Amino acid sequence: MTKWEEMMWAELEAQPATEQIITAGEWITKMTQSLLPALGKHRRDKVLQVLDDPGMDYTTLADMIGARRQTIVRLAEEGRAARRRPPNE
Repeated sequence: MTKWEEMMWAELEAQPATEQIITAGEWITKMTQSLLPALGKHRRDKVLQVLDDPGMDYTTLADMIGARRQTIVRLAEEGRAARRRPPNE
């Protein structure tokens, strides 16, 4: 378990049982509606940023981070498509 996961669980388990139920529900909602989409956008943006570096390509990046080349291609395509979309869409 990572440090942030340990901290999250410690914070949750420090609460009374009924508060844990409420907090867990709030966290699930927040993660699903806000955090996961934001992390996905951040990941796609970082893929495009790294691919802009001279000498960097899909295969090299995939090898560097332990991903499949096709995953990097997909993330880059999704990131480019998002950049082309109007801001309110």
